[in-house]
Amino acid sequence: MERYKTIHQGSIATITLHQIPQKPGIGAKIFDILSKNNINVKLVFHTFYKNDVSDLTLAVDKANLDISFKLLESLKEDIKVDKIDCKKNLVIISIHYISGKMKMRAFATDVFRSITNAQCDIDMLSISHSTISCIIPESKVKDVIFSLERRFKDEVAVHPI
Repeated sequence: MERYKTIHQGSIATITLHQIPQKPGIGAKIFDILSKNNINVKLVFHTFYKNDVSDLTLAVDKANLDISFKLLESLKEDIKVDKIDCKKNLVIISIHYISGKMKMRAFATDVFRSITNAQCDIDMLSISHSTISCIIPESKVKDVIFSLERRFKDEVAVHPI
């Protein structure tokens, strides 16, 4: 019986909006313009700062990067964004804890050790009660999957999306 499942999705890009003022409605404007243009956001990373501003990083399909960037640029003045930048050649890798005797905290420790053993930096991270999703450089996905498979042996099934 599988206790862990690893899924990776390639061709991801991230767009970061820097120094967004903390005001109601800004998130709605950002997601409204993207959804009206059929852009799916895969993962969101929000960093808050003490001076009532934040950074917002959105992961989108690489094929939608140009249009997403242009749409967000069109909001720049309205939402008072300091700058917008992007990163390409990324993948999302998700490791799902299905069942087993190991506690989630031990599972997370082993996942992060495996990623470290692959000499890989994590660009973005999301952890739920049963899944760890990381955005990593596309060039490191094979090394990370190999390291995960080595750690979990027969317990990890790799399924590309």
